Amino acid sequence: MTYKVAISFDRCKITSVTCGCGNKDIFYCAHVVALSLYRIRKPDQVKLRLPISETLFQMNRDQLQKFVQYLITAHHTEVLPTAQKLADEILSSNSEINQVHGAPDPTAGASIDDENCWHLDEEQVREQVKLFLSQGGYYGSGKQLNSMFAKVREMLRMRDSNGARMLTLITEQFMADPRLSLWRQQGTGITEKCRQLWDELGALWVCVVLNPHCKLEEKSCWLRQLRKWGEMDVCPLEDGNYGNELPNITNALTQSSGHNQDSLARPRRTVFTRAIEGCDLHWQDSHLQRIISSDFYVSPSYQREGESLLFNSQGQPLWLEHVPTACARVDALRSHGYPREALRLTVAIINTLRLQQQRQLEIYKHQKKGGNLVTADEEKAEVLNTFFASVFSGKTTCPLDSCPPGMVNSVKEQNGPPVIQEEAVRELLSHLDVHKSVGPDGIHPRVMRELADELVKPLSVIYQQSWLTGEVPDDWELANVTPIYKKELLQRGATTITNLEGWVGHPLNPIGCLFLTLTEACRLEEENCLEISDTGDSKPPVYQHVPVVTGSQDGDESYLSLALEVALMGMGQQRVMPEGLYAQDKVCRNEEQIIARLQDLELDPVLVQTLRKQCILLLEGGPFSGLGEVIHRESVPMHTFAKYLFSALLPHDADLAYKLALRAMRLPVLETTAPSGDVTHPHHLVSVVPSRYPRWFTLGHLESQQCELASTMLTAAKGDMLRLRTVLEAIQKNIHSSSLIFKLAQDAFKIATPADSNSDTTLLNVALELGLQVMRMTLSTLNWRRREMVRWLVTCATEVGVRALVSILQSWYSLFTPTEATSIVAATVMSHNTILRLSLDYPQREELASCARTLALQCAMKDPQNCALSALTLCEKDHIAFETAYQIVIDAASTGMTYTQLFTIARYMEHRGYPLRAFKLASLAMTHLNLAYNQDTHPAINDVLWACALSHSLGKNELAAIIPLVVKSVHCATVLSDILRRCTMTAPGLAGIPGRRNSGKLMSTDKAPLRQLLDATISAYINTTHSRLTHISPRHYGEFIEFLSKARETFLLAQDGHIQFAQFIDNLKQIYKGKKKLMLLVRERFG
Repeated sequence: MTYKVAISFDRCKITSVTCGCGNKDIFYCAHVVALSLYRIRKPDQVKLRLPISETLFQMNRDQLQKFVQYLITAHHTEVLPTAQKLADEILSSNSEINQVHGAPDPTAGASIDDENCWHLDEEQVREQVKLFLSQGGYYGSGKQLNSMFAKVREMLRMRDSNGARMLTLITEQFMADPRLSLWRQQGTGITEKCRQLWDELGALWVCVVLNPHCKLEEKSCWLRQLRKWGEMDVCPLEDGNYGNELPNITNALTQSSGHNQDSLARPRRTVFTRAIEGCDLHWQDSHLQRIISSDFYVSPSYQREGESLLFNSQGQPLWLEHVPTACARVDALRSHGYPREALRLTVAIINTLRLQQQRQLEIYKHQKKGGNLVTADEEKAEVLNTFFASVFSGKTTCPLDSCPPGMVNSVKEQNGPPVIQEEAVRELLSHLDVHKSVGPDGIHPRVMRELADELVKPLSVIYQQSWLTGEVPDDWELANVTPIYKKELLQRGATTITNLEGWVGHPLNPIGCLFLTLTEACRLEEENCLEISDTGDSKPPVYQHVPVVTGSQDGDESYLSLALEVALMGMGQQRVMPEGLYAQDKVCRNEEQIIARLQDLELDPVLVQTLRKQCILLLEGGPFSGLGEVIHRESVPMHTFAKYLFSALLPHDADLAYKLALRAMRLPVLETTAPSGDVTHPHHLVSVVPSRYPRWFTLGHLESQQCELASTMLTAAKGDMLRLRTVLEAIQKNIHSSSLIFKLAQDAFKIATPADSNSDTTLLNVALELGLQVMRMTLSTLNWRRREMVRWLVTCATEVGVRALVSILQSWYSLFTPTEATSIVAATVMSHNTILRLSLDYPQREELASCARTLALQCAMKDPQNCALSALTLCEKDHIAFETAYQIVIDAASTGMTYTQLFTIARYMEHRGYPLRAFKLASLAMTHLNLAYNQDTHPAINDVLWACALSHSLGKNELAAIIPLVVKSVHCATVLSDILRRCTMTAPGLAGIPGRRNSGKLMSTDKAPLRQLLDATISAYINTTHSRLTHISPRHYGEFIEFLSKARETFLLAQDGHIQFAQFIDNLKQIYKGKKKLMLLVRERFG
């Protein structure tokens, strides 16, 4: 099949395409790609022609006429209407077409002043995005939409202007998604997949607005559009963990006493807020330009005032900016095709983080030791300055970018200083925090906010003059700083120092950005390292050490070691757990992603040295480190991170690996006890966030990670008694979930008992200790796995040895319920399989049996209802113990035991050859039974029949004793008649008990004790008949007649039974004569 394909080129870019295949995708079809490749690879096969205007100029009149007529003839249905219209306009002297000189020529190409960009079918982009959203892209994998986002990043990297255009089209369709209105109306949260897509959308817009070579007009246009989207009601809000408590993207992360602010006064932060704030950033800072323009930028020999803060002690440049904001600059440089500049800025950021980490460590050590008392004002100022400089992470707010920014190496020098716009000043004044205290000038921020319109003019002039002269008014350099003494918190092992805005899980992904920037510089080329395995999966990337290029850097440091270092610093940062399910889940997900990238690094001696150094700093980092000695109650746990560190360090420094992993086992949010000394001053542990009980939606996941860390340590410590004991103590102290401790115990047991080698006794003891702790934790709680846990513990104790079994039997009351102790523990210990498994001699078997019998008797005393039968079974072989258990049953029979339990024990006694004891227990059971007239299917009927049969077999005296109990307890006529029938069929006393004689005579119903039973049966039949006739329906007439037939059989057992039955029938006819049909049936059957 042949397709017509047309492609337009302009300065090496495809500006338009058409193809007859009807492609409906945003990507070029195969035919367009094929034609483009043909044009590139075989340029000599494509004939170049002059523009059509030049060709027409060479024709005379006849040739022009022939050309036009042939053209119309070839496409007369398509061209003829247009040709006729143009002919009419040309012939008209007053037409608009005759007012313009010349004519357009599409083959002549664009002018040099015309904008040229790659072809982008905007309508097709809209349709594709709308289609993906309508197909549930939010709920599916979202691969199509993520592919479009990747395409936008590719366009930005190639510096294609279509990147921002395409992102705008995508955003418009996202904002038009009807699900947003539905979710808002219903008050439900946006789905997780949807939030991930919106996060990526917001991050892309930050990259776009931070384009270092964009024009002022473009940034202004984007700012207006972003504000328009952000003001829409359906615009999704930013994650709860980076909401109103935090500063904007251009400010340092400073916290004040603004927690009491009214929530209504806080600005509304949407997914576009960071991009809007990013519009205030620019690239004109001279220090920043020198950083990104040269690898050899170092501290000058002569430093001007203030320049000392811009370099570290080695002369390396620092970039003191809010860390996520600085990382957003790095991401923007990478995304717009400036990898070298991004790498230089990354190194400056890492140098800054190093300096902050060092200063924080010095401050903590000083506070920990108590330090020397500082009294002089200058010394106080130095101490406070050191601290504030260590936590300072941003620059002063920059004015709106009012000049086209650019790169030093690749863009021309700036034409002039920026112009401070009054609108920008007014915007800053309108966002002043009115809850801040007054400064040294005594002017309250509320006054400046209310008088913004009057102050905007003079302030704009001052700002402009300050920029031109490079000077700042002296009064503006003053500030009131009030330090708060909190050293006693460190002495109690608690802290309120933590970061509200963590770098892991942040919407801008600062740590991931720095790590990728550094590792991309160290990655080997794909043709050298990328191989496909037999399974079809690509192998992990291969990295090499690339020395850091800088004028004062040691030659041993590489970008790869910096990547590892910054990942460890970011993940080891102590930070508060964010609010909201998605934000907390994002922290866990981002942490796992970074660790997965770290696992791709092959740890050589250089990286191991970096790893060891950073781990030591994290352990000594105090309240600024998540692995420090003191930790905030609501800080994000370090279990997943510590598991990676432990596995990586173990082959190289086992002591450090265990120290770090044991430190990370903490989970203070679950601790219920306050630190010592906190009773009198409970306000010291007030959180840095508003007081609340933390809602940790991912707590289950965090606890499972804590369990995995412990399991990893147990596996590694196999055979090392001291370390196993240390790990065991950490587990018992920090893990609060019984199911997780049970899992650890099972894992330890499995590792300690391999199938192909001998058991590890030390690890088995640890597993047993954990199992015992689980038993204690779940003893008084409901746990559906309790029986499984008990059985496993017995199995584990069996593997440990006979002393472990004796121990749990002797201390059963603190581990098991009486039912568990008798029915599971003691029964399993006394089983034949256990004896064979342990290969016990006679004294050991006797010791176990004695402990089991003692346990059984104790349980029977404590819970006779559930343990009496098990106690009797366990004490069968010891006469004294058996008699004791029987006496316990007798004592409890009158008060705490049910007839079902007594009947069960009575049957057991008969089975063991104690019929008289069985009769006694059956008699006691009958006193607890009450069988109504209509309970002819009661489960106790079989027990009653068995008890009567037992009494009958023992003799007349026993039968005479049981019948009054039966008459008193049983009121069901059919059951009584069944008992009566059985007693009259055989002679009593057939049990053959020694010392008793059997008369061999059948018992008469006219004499005791059967006479009493017969009277009771007849009375029961009479009462039951009247009861049934009260609410009888015609469909039950047949059953009632059969019931009367059985009643007649019982009546006839008496001497005057036929007379009594006749009177009974006559009474029925008189009383229920209204039931004519029924009485007719009675008359037909009984006369």
